Amino acid sequence: MKKLITFVVMMALALNLIGVAAPAFAAGVELREGLDTIGQDVFKESPGGASGTSLTTRISELIKTILSVLGVIMLMLFLYAGWLWMSNRGGKENIGKAKSIMGEAVIGLAIILSAYSITDFVVANLSK
Repeated sequence: MKKLITFVVMMALALNLIGVAAPAFAAGVELREGLDTIGQDVFKESPGGASGTSLTTRISELIKTILSVLGVIMLMLFLYAGWLWMSNRGGKENIGKAKSIMGEAVIGLAIILSAYSITDFVVANLSK
C-alpha cells in the first residue's frame, strides 16, 4: 500500500511538471527574441556572445556560480542528515552518522561562504 501511495504521488508530480512545461515548449520565437533583449540589457552583450565584460568579471561569475552550486549541495547534505536523524527509530549508529554529516556540511558551508566573500572582495578591488 505504501508503494502504491508513493507511486501515485510521484506520477502526480511528474504530470504536474509536464503540464507546467508545456506552455514553455509552445512559446516559440517570440519568447527567444524577448530573452535576447533581456540578455542584452542584463549582461550588456549581444545574443552571439560578444561582450564588453572583462575577464576578471567573467571568472568571478564562474567562481560564484560554482560556489552557489556547492552551497546547494551542502543544503542537500544537511537535509539528508536531518532525514537520517528523524527516521532513526532508536538506533544510535544513524544518529552518529547524521551528526557527522551535519557537522561536515556546516564546515563545508563556512568554507564556501568564506570563498565567496573572498572572491567578491578580490574582484571588487581588481576592477577598480
